[in-house]
This record gives sequence, C-alpha cells and structure tokens, in this order.
Amino acid sequence: MAIAESVETLGRTDERWVLWDLLPLGTTTVEIRVPVTYRYHVRLDEPWTVRVEDGLCRVEAPALRPSLPPAIHTDRIERRAEAGWLRFDAAEQLAALERSLTPRLAGLARDPRHLAFAREPARLAVARFVRAWLLGREAWGAGGVRAIAVTFADEGLAGETALPPTLLLGD
Repeated sequence: MAIAESVETLGRTDERWVLWDLLPLGTTTVEIRVPVTYRYHVRLDEPWTVRVEDGLCRVEAPALRPSLPPAIHTDRIERRAEAGWLRFDAAEQLAALERSLTPRLAGLARDPRHLAFAREPARLAVARFVRAWLLGREAWGAGGVRAIAVTFADEGLAGETALPPTLLLGD
C-alpha cells in the first residue's frame, strides 16, 4: 500500500576497563549504514467505516501497519569498525550488530516517525481503492461522490469534520 525508503545508521559501542576500572583497555565502536525499504499496509479484514454526506465520502480505514520484516538492501550496506589499543573484538562486535539488524529495523518500522513518512501515500492509496470500489457500485453512483477523505483508526481523527479531502473525483 505504501513504501518509505530510508538509510539507517545503527551502531554500538563497547568500553572495557580492568583493575577496578582504573585502566582502560579501549573502546570498540561498530556502525552499519544500510538502505531500508519499509512497506506498510492496512488489514482488509478489520472494521472500515464509510459514510457519504453531501458528496464527501469519509473513510476510516484500519490502522496503518508495517509489513515485516523490512527489506534490507544488502548490496549497498556499509560497515565501519574501530577498536581501542587493547581491543581485538571489532569483528565479533560487528557480527553481533549485524545479527540485531532485522529486529532493530522492525522496531523502527513501528516508530511513529517512520509511519509518518508512509501515512500520506497510504492515505492516497486507500482513497484510490475506495474510488474504484465505489464507482463500481450502482448504489453509490459515479456522480454522488465528489471527494474522498481518508483517516486511519490509529490517528484518532474519527468524526473530524474539518479534514481536507484526500482525493477529488472528476479532476
């Protein structure tokens, strides 16, 4: 339904000390930069609310959800590792970070900031879906609906009357 692309930078730092934290052994820092494609959808089997008043079709679609796992573009992944003077575990630290990529990126897919990137394209996709569905039904009639306004259940905008139309029909 909607796609958001991003380049994510994930890292971790490990600092080691000995002799009761008096002697530093150095710090290992690893970082991965990876392009990610996040995909989002709404469930068709969850409740939808569709109302038509004065030519405006108001649609409350189910909550926008991430399609997991996100797509990781491994062909463009960048890795960086730096180890302190008595640290020889950069490869292990990098491997541990790589193992955590999918769960960490799945968490980012659920993050409200990432959802915000996909929300407007998803809103337009739902409006186009509803337009195709409505105009194919004689009861609604092609001329009875002039605009479609879409909200999602997770936005808390149900019943909001001042929302601008998502899609104008006939333009």
